[in-house]
Amino acid sequence: MKSTAKLDISRFVNISPKYMYLFAYICCLLVHGVFLFYFRYIGVTEMMYFNFFSVAMYLCFSLMLFRVKNLTPMTCMALLEITIHSIAATVYVGWGFGFAMFLVCVVPVPFFINFKRNITPYIITPLIVAAFMGLRVYTADEANVVYHLNDETSQIILYMFNSFFAFLMIIGISGIYKVSRQISQRQLKTKNETLSRLAAIDPLTQLFNRRAMMDFFKQIQRSAEAVHSRYIIAMGDIDYFREVNNTYGHFCGDVVLKRVSAVMSELVPAEGYVCRWGGEELLFAVPNTDIEAGTEIAVKICEKIRSMKFCCGESSFGVTITIGVCECGEDIPYEEGLKIADRYLYDGKKRGRDCVINGDIQ
Repeated sequence: MKSTAKLDISRFVNISPKYMYLFAYICCLLVHGVFLFYFRYIGVTEMMYFNFFSVAMYLCFSLMLFRVKNLTPMTCMALLEITIHSIAATVYVGWGFGFAMFLVCVVPVPFFINFKRNITPYIITPLIVAAFMGLRVYTADEANVVYHLNDETSQIILYMFNSFFAFLMIIGISGIYKVSRQISQRQLKTKNETLSRLAAIDPLTQLFNRRAMMDFFKQIQRSAEAVHSRYIIAMGDIDYFREVNNTYGHFCGDVVLKRVSAVMSELVPAEGYVCRWGGEELLFAVPNTDIEAGTEIAVKICEKIRSMKFCCGESSFGVTITIGVCECGEDIPYEEGLKIADRYLYDGKKRGRDCVINGDIQ
């Protein structure tokens, strides 16, 4: 099956939307520059002056664009200018030159403008449609047209020119909408992923939090039941952690927590999960692992933490950790395993701390 080609918008994500507006303003400036010389050539001086004003306006917009925070007033002025120009040009030279085509193009534009009132686009758009239909009726009688130009070749060329740029505007507006929509979706997805990660990660230790770990337990339990495998749950508690906070301060206590967490993350196998269960309690679970292998991991963690030194000001101290390890599977679900590991942990506390308990003293 062939994959469907998708627009790669990653390169547009960091581009300021103002560059899109700049491109649009420059296009309008160039088109009105052509109109300025055309109306001067055919002797329609009113529209020549109008286009002189339009060129000046879009030139100012292009120069001011990156200094302006709110683009809504400029966009509204551009919409008004295009609408009035289309109406005036059609009245002066007639329907056949295609200036009314631009009214069709700007119909959806009000819905892209950030108006204070949501109803505003629904008011402006019918007015533009009414102007288009009214122009058709008004110019049906050629007597209402100000200038009667009999140059059929010039009329065809200008009609083609206006039609081309009108369709180009539609394509441009549609393209900008599609890219903007995909950028918004991408940014929303990234934000949701970030929020999900923040909801699952303990900000201090960068370990999984308790809520996330409970979800992992459910996955591990289902997998163990499906393939009849075993897994271990190990619950650890930093010994005399309250004394560390009281003696050296909470900042040093946080340093201890972060470094101990880093050790546990380093020594637990990649397929395992490590979390901050609460306070100074840290927990890890390793799928497809029996009690002997789980105990060996816990012992290595204890040894590594015992060898560490912490400096706080001029003081230097060490810490230890006590860990309770339980093997789980079909017969012992994670809910029961957590209780057993917690009981083993506190058995270790009673027996002197700085040890690993899996039912027997290790």
